[in-house]
Amino acid sequence: MKTISTYVALCCFAAIPGLAQMNLTGYVGAGPTVPLNPLAGQTTDRGWNISAGAGFTNHRLGMMLDFMYNDIGINAAGVSQAGASSGNFHTWGFMLDPVFHLSHEGPLDFYVTGGGGIFNQTVDFNNPATVMAGLSLVPFSPVPSSYTVYKGGVDGGAGVSFKLGSTHLKAFAEARYYYIFTAPVATTIIPITIGLRW
Repeated sequence: MKTISTYVALCCFAAIPGLAQMNLTGYVGAGPTVPLNPLAGQTTDRGWNISAGAGFTNHRLGMMLDFMYNDIGINAAGVSQAGASSGNFHTWGFMLDPVFHLSHEGPLDFYVTGGGGIFNQTVDFNNPATVMAGLSLVPFSPVPSSYTVYKGGVDGGAGVSFKLGSTHLKAFAEARYYYIFTAPVATTIIPITIGLRW
């Protein structure tokens, strides 16, 4: 964990000298999220994500403050193990991510990004409850149960953006890998995001 955190810090500091003559930039997007093992063994095959970011960029280098939110359903095995009726897995976080552009001014821009930040992870369960009415069990309103933790994590990914006519808007598609330092096992997910940059 210390090695990864040191690497992320060095990447962020290495990007600072290139921040001269930067322009404001930002993006919004959404798409599917794919959980990886061991999380995938307790969740549905995919969930969904929304993301947004703001920062500075020039022709080759940028620095972004990114936000992401992911929602993934808990599968039947995970719900049964918890003794619940249904459940969801939510993750959101803020990351500081350098961005390296291969061709920022052209009609196509391929870029890579990676960094780290702080993440919130919440698991929500609805536990079934029943009450006795005469000789019959009558369903009672579900009782929610929730667990939340804050942990550090790292992310890295790549994407491509396309200029939309003569405007400053670009359509983009990207995939990122997130590694969150949860215990006893790490959380790993890959959100695939489609949206607009400017």
